[in-house]
Amino acid sequence: MKGRAFFFYGISFAMGVVLLWWGYENLFPIENMENRLVEEYLCNWFTAPIVARIVIALSFITGLFLLLRINPRNILPKMLLGMMALALFDLTWEIFTTTDIITSGYARFFGAALYLSILICITLVFGALVIIKFGKPADLKQKWIKYPLGIILFFLPFVLNPVYPVDLMDQSAPMESPLDLQALTVLPKEYLTTGQTLLTLYTTGCPHCLNAVRRLAISRKQSQGYIPVFIGFLGSEEGISAFFKEARAKFDYAILESDQFFELSGSTYPSFILLENGEATSRWDGRTFNYYALQELAE
Repeated sequence: MKGRAFFFYGISFAMGVVLLWWGYENLFPIENMENRLVEEYLCNWFTAPIVARIVIALSFITGLFLLLRINPRNILPKMLLGMMALALFDLTWEIFTTTDIITSGYARFFGAALYLSILICITLVFGALVIIKFGKPADLKQKWIKYPLGIILFFLPFVLNPVYPVDLMDQSAPMESPLDLQALTVLPKEYLTTGQTLLTLYTTGCPHCLNAVRRLAISRKQSQGYIPVFIGFLGSEEGISAFFKEARAKFDYAILESDQFFELSGSTYPSFILLENGEATSRWDGRTFNYYALQELAE
């Protein structure tokens, strides 16, 4: 009997370790999971940051409870099956789509290759089914401990990598002084005559700029009427080529002189300026161009 209990605990322990590590890997950086959820049409920009953290929280809860043999009513393996259904969807999506902006799925385990991750996922599903079929419910002697522990683990992703209420609110700032866009000769005239244009300012070595252009590319791919985007770069043609290759996206662009770039960007990057009928009306920096801005421009 002891051997049987040790066998089932060994399965639970292994699954718990995998889930805890998987949750941690997706928490830092969490942007990959958020972007991927939107690109897979599972979320929009408002819901993605919340859903991503909830999925990670459930992986923490399930993982640690499996390690501690907290499994009332044999519910943990069923929670694991739900998460593996999401993981298998992500891995299957990766097999059949070749035009994704975000190519590395959140279901990759330990940074493994695609088909190895699928094998790990199937193994976890098999282990969960074994416990559901043959395992027995288990709990701590002090049963009440699991409730505060579960609450702490649920909110842990929101504490370690927080999303603030202002991230879901409009943080655009009105232009303090008008910009002489006519002097910006590198900006094609069609971008000044259309209703709205988003002028973005990036440097080729900026990781935040890379994430921003990926998010804009995802939004553009999913919305036929998405606002036109034009990029003003500080960099070289070689750097821009590498930037677009890594981003797996491309927009119309021009290379700006450093003085012109910093005048437009306000010495911060990435920077974003909304043009309406040829006039600059509002702007954002890398912090304020948030989920609200992404969703608002996509509608």
